[in-house]
Amino acid sequence: QNLMKKLEIQLTESVNGVAFGTDRTVVRHAFGNDYAEFKKSSSSKNTTDDYGCFQLFYSAENALEAIEICSDTLVIVNGKELTLKCPEIIEWIQSVDPTAEKESDGIISKKMSIGLYAPCNEFETLLFGKKDYYC
Repeated sequence: QNLMKKLEIQLTESVNGVAFGTDRTVVRHAFGNDYAEFKKSSSSKNTTDDYGCFQLFYSAENALEAIEICSDTLVIVNGKELTLKCPEIIEWIQSVDPTAEKESDGIISKKMSIGLYAPCNEFETLLFGKKDYYC
């Protein structure tokens, strides 16, 4: 069982020092082999690597595009520890991007490539992507 419970994100740049755009083989070497590979949806360009408390998304060319965090993980973004709870996370996203768009089930920052999925204001997943991930 993979016990990596600490993820350091540099917005639009990297996860735990692995840059967005890195080839899947290198990414898997960095994060370990304890993952399940699956297709997130029928429209997905590629398969996703599920590491339990987070999932990694890849482009059609196998380049790392995003990470989606889904459970009790220590998340540090640009040096600041995040609380994975609403409304704190919504306030934080709005502080890094005042133009972030609130939706009925979360909030998306196109500028910083952050997506929070929080139906009924309950935290479910937080996505960090490469630059222009949502464009």
